[in-house]
Amino acid sequence: MNMSKFNLASGFFESHQKYPQNTALFYNRQVYTYQFLLERVLVIYEFLCNHKVQASLIGIHCKNKVEAVASIIAISAYGAAYVPLSPQSPIQRNQFIVKDCKLKILLTDDVLSLSSNNLNCQTLNLPSEEISPTNIYYPQRKIEQDIAYILYTSGSTGKPKGVPVSIDNIAPLFRYFDKQFHFHEKDRFLQVFEWTFDISIFALLTPLYKGASCYLLPETGLRFLNILMQLKEQQITVVCLVPSLLSLTKKYFKDLSLPKMHHCFFAGEALSHTALEEWTQVVPNAQIYNFYGPTEAAIFCTSYLWEKTASAQESVNDIVPIGKVLPNLEYWIVDKKNEIVPKGQIGELCISGKQVIRQYLNNIHPEKFFKDNGKHFYKTGDLVQLNQQDNLIYIGRNDEQVQIQGHRVELKEIEYYLKKILACSAAVIVQKSKLGEDILVAFVEKEEINEIELKQQLLLHLNSYMLPRHIVSIREMPLNVNGKVDRKNLEKYNLNY
Repeated sequence: MNMSKFNLASGFFESHQKYPQNTALFYNRQVYTYQFLLERVLVIYEFLCNHKVQASLIGIHCKNKVEAVASIIAISAYGAAYVPLSPQSPIQRNQFIVKDCKLKILLTDDVLSLSSNNLNCQTLNLPSEEISPTNIYYPQRKIEQDIAYILYTSGSTGKPKGVPVSIDNIAPLFRYFDKQFHFHEKDRFLQVFEWTFDISIFALLTPLYKGASCYLLPETGLRFLNILMQLKEQQITVVCLVPSLLSLTKKYFKDLSLPKMHHCFFAGEALSHTALEEWTQVVPNAQIYNFYGPTEAAIFCTSYLWEKTASAQESVNDIVPIGKVLPNLEYWIVDKKNEIVPKGQIGELCISGKQVIRQYLNNIHPEKFFKDNGKHFYKTGDLVQLNQQDNLIYIGRNDEQVQIQGHRVELKEIEYYLKKILACSAAVIVQKSKLGEDILVAFVEKEEINEIELKQQLLLHLNSYMLPRHIVSIREMPLNVNGKVDRKNLEKYNLNY
């Protein structure tokens, strides 16, 4: 792949040139070749040209995943940055994103469903699939700007944070994967993430840059069972998963065998060594990597190759190390004064290097970034320590942000809306379900609540993965000696779920 002219679309065009009849996408049991996808990309590209779009940001709101992929590539080829809006997200959340990034253009495959949403931007219905491009060619940029995409993560103030990732931020990651792993045109990747989740970019573009096939998860049925079914039926060779899938599906492991998988990546959550030992019986020929990285550092910034004996010795509290930073990055482990702690001590992980964004959109939360000796650092909020093998060990968070199904969730954002709706004190904690998955449990200082109605109101503001599994009514919120909510005390409640 030619990294000197890298953009999100360039690798796809190189693959088309080599393998036009290879399967690019597989979705809902239908094959889409590189030739088909290129033609669809060109139709959308010409659509933007005909509308003389000058916006540097273009939104995408697509129910059809193939249309979403074609739109991502077309927007990138046009030179703009894409901003994904999820059809599953609350209207208010999408309205906030449109306003926050001053979005002027939104591409959709269902303009009627958006007509009443008051998004306050120009909504363009994607051209019909019956339309063909004027010619077959590789398009040129019409807009010159640096941002590749903007994703929104959960915010502690009740408002999501915009993360603008540039071409220069994302290129080193794909350069690393290009050198480190020898994927090829016969590989089969499974893409299981929503487009608003940054790992989707890796899971989609990595195969398309190699002329390989990307299998998109169907929308119907139980998500975690769909994943297992696709892994088996489509003989997937490379996949990236969130660790919680292991706890949700381990009862099916004995009936599942995936001998053709040669790389299995995990990211988005703390990874259990014990769960991996069971999973290796399913993927006996796969190299297993644990990746770590915030959206602010362009998807992944550390990696760890799992090996049964060594990993058993290095795992702390059964949590697999997150490993070493990627070649183009540096890290510090610091105390509250941003001073480096001695080796082996716990501190906050700070990342520096080309993959790190300069600031949040509209420069909110500037305290999350700092400079030292000309180096620009992002404070991840993750507590780590360095072990004797110089691998980073994940310890936990230094704030109230958690990982749920791989998504970063600010507990304060959920609490903000609970307090707004109920006008009372509220607290949210993470507990383990009987299946071993992390779930959210909310406590509200209210004698009586209608849990079903309250959840419906929360869904007007929060994504479904942010919805508490249980909402518990308590007479009085327990407080610690500092007058703050005593979360440890709340953890003692036995809810029998």
